[in-house]
Amino acid sequence: MPLPRPTPDEVVSLLKRSSLPSIIVEGDDDVMIYRYIEEKIGTFNANIFPCGGRKALLSIFSRRNEFNALKTVFLADQDMWLFTTIPEEHSSIVWTTGYSIENDLFASSLELFEQLLTIPEKQEMLKIIHEISRWFAFEVELYRTDQEMNINFHINEVLSEDKKTLSSTFLKRRNFSEPSKETLAEVLEDYDLKVRGKILFDLLLYFLSSPKRRSKYSRDNLLEMCLKVGNGDPYIKRLIENINQTIA
Repeated sequence: MPLPRPTPDEVVSLLKRSSLPSIIVEGDDDVMIYRYIEEKIGTFNANIFPCGGRKALLSIFSRRNEFNALKTVFLADQDMWLFTTIPEEHSSIVWTTGYSIENDLFASSLELFEQLLTIPEKQEMLKIIHEISRWFAFEVELYRTDQEMNINFHINEVLSEDKKTLSSTFLKRRNFSEPSKETLAEVLEDYDLKVRGKILFDLLLYFLSSPKRRSKYSRDNLLEMCLKVGNGDPYIKRLIENINQTIA
């Protein structure tokens, strides 16, 4: 049973008592990526504090004057702000280049994925990405017009049973309408940075953990390979450089 996440008050209390440079991150879902960053931040010995999500991180950031003697870095996912703008008051946070830290890792590892996938798998995956991008662009347009959007779905919900098209049941549930050509093109142009990273990794795993494959991969396998073989170049490296500069 997982331990309960600390509240913003608890994190602020810990930071007040800490003397070690601290990197405050949203959560512990991507702990392997965070630990890699922790190992790569140069000569600085720093703690990583998962704080329980984006809302909690922004709350703690607004209270940073309470621990202003401590060297701190706030590292956060852009999320849907990627499609609008980051508020000026949050400009000193270190933001991912893409939608999430998973996107930065995924986009940094495209050459590695090219080697892992067969040619038919690559062709099929690109067709599915086009389908997913149609739905994702629809959600982007909802967000931009202040309507209720939701991208917290697994690909098994989004796609039809044969994984070739969007599920008609899902589209009906979402009251889907086709996005504009401009928004769809915007998402497709840099899909690796713009379509939610969790969805992209789930799609990649659909191919790389297929029952017909002799060699199968898990999510942790892929993350480790991306970090240790791909080295997170250029997007994860950019985060590390920005963290080092902020701590310094």
